[in-house]
Amino acid sequence: RPLRRRGDDGLLLRWEVSSRRRELSVRAHLPELAYEVVIDPDRRLLISCGGDSGIRLWDQDLGISRGTLVGHSDTVETIQLHADIRRLASASTDHTVRVWNLDTLECERVVDVQPARPRHCCLSPDGRWLAFCTPEPELYIYDLLKERRILHQRTLNEPTRVCFDDTGNRLFVADQVGVIEVWGAITDDSGELMWKSAGQGWQAHSTKIHHLCWSAADGELISAAQDGTVVAWKDPRVERKSEIDFEFSDVRDFAFVPGSERLLIACNEGLVTTLAPAAFDSLDNKVRVTIDDASRWHRVAVSADGRTIAGGSEDGFVGIWRNGESTPSHRIRVFADLSVHSLSFTPDARHVWVTARGANSAFQVNTDTGELTVVPSSQFSRHAVFSADGATFATEGEHSLQVMDRYTGVTRCRVPPPSLFGDTVEFSPDGKQLAVADERRLRIHDAYTGVLLHELMGHEERIGGLAFDGEGKTLASFSGGDRTVRLWHVPTGTCLSAFPLEKRIGLDRMRCRFSHDQRWFAFLLDADRIRILRWRQLSL
Repeated sequence: RPLRRRGDDGLLLRWEVSSRRRELSVRAHLPELAYEVVIDPDRRLLISCGGDSGIRLWDQDLGISRGTLVGHSDTVETIQLHADIRRLASASTDHTVRVWNLDTLECERVVDVQPARPRHCCLSPDGRWLAFCTPEPELYIYDLLKERRILHQRTLNEPTRVCFDDTGNRLFVADQVGVIEVWGAITDDSGELMWKSAGQGWQAHSTKIHHLCWSAADGELISAAQDGTVVAWKDPRVERKSEIDFEFSDVRDFAFVPGSERLLIACNEGLVTTLAPAAFDSLDNKVRVTIDDASRWHRVAVSADGRTIAGGSEDGFVGIWRNGESTPSHRIRVFADLSVHSLSFTPDARHVWVTARGANSAFQVNTDTGELTVVPSSQFSRHAVFSADGATFATEGEHSLQVMDRYTGVTRCRVPPPSLFGDTVEFSPDGKQLAVADERRLRIHDAYTGVLLHELMGHEERIGGLAFDGEGKTLASFSGGDRTVRLWHVPTGTCLSAFPLEKRIGLDRMRCRFSHDQRWFAFLLDADRIRILRWRQLSL
């Protein structure tokens, strides 16, 4: 098939792909740039725009001019052909977006978008919605049927391309750092259609995305970037069914309770539990029960059977709750002058390992008796993260992270240490892999040999939280600095999705968790809100 190409020399070239032979060369926009070229298959025309105000029409076989679409008063930045509805959309630095009828070659609609400077535009398949992006960085959506603007939204990064899917109900927005985000059309309480961010996206490329288009025949999104890659995506990786926001005062930590999938939260209100997300009749039905408000709890952990809860406080206390009791069966002062940093249950739930930053040793709390035992410093140094079966744990060694056998005390392997211990080290559910966050880089090691399996790059600032899903196929990473939570496909090391946060979040609050039944994913949206998404993993 012939291939058309644009360049910075004003030439419009047509190539025969199989023979790599140039079939046609047209000097379309000398001495300006050839910004964009599209193909009208019905009229066998090449349509191009460049560094001037005209949109040129060319005979794709002979290379001769077939006219110019005149109307813009300044540079036409981009054109998009919509062959099904025989329309061409064009965006110009004259602050207008125009819609042209390809049958009559007349401009049938002018949308004045002052003071915006549209960079790229597109129409929905039915011609109702007009979307365009600007360098400011902003996203606009117009309802051409009702002739009004319905969305004007500032974006996190500068958008470069916009594209509707074949239903016209989803809009994909690509940006200069290689991320693609998804927006969706929803119906509000009054029955009016409105557009809202779906809160999902993924790191599609490592650099700026130049092109984005939807293939209706294949149900694929095609993206091309400055890094020289072209990728076909089989639909967004995370399908969002619903979204629930919990609002609490100064959230410090949270965890899902196995079995019930209730949410246990440490915040200013104390230790608080909620109904399971699936039990909500509406987003406003958030029943909560305060378990304990006697201490400033800021760390929580739940045993594997869901029957025992442990809380750690800023004044060094550890509380143990058994079988849903509202009062702790034990409340022990573990550290005199330090706050509890981490809590880890052993698989049999008989002990909780307790650590504090700056402490020279760790402690075990017997959940039955409340007895406190010092863990020998030769076996353990300040922090520990256990595998799900409890047979292996990772702990800080001298200039390394040691992976040790809990029963023999033998060191299995050593890997480079994380930037911060605690929530930046995580075992996969089967204990075979170890994820370690090192500043902005995420490493996945073989937990037996220490061999580096994947090195994941994408975060722009330090990672402060990690979580595996129950199958070990998805890894979540949290960076409050760059305001994103990312989901990674562990077998391939690719980024599946990126969820934007509304505010920067401190390192000690970067929390994200998967529910044990694999139905929910939760992360801290800001200091007072936890967002829960219903999700499912789609095939790569």
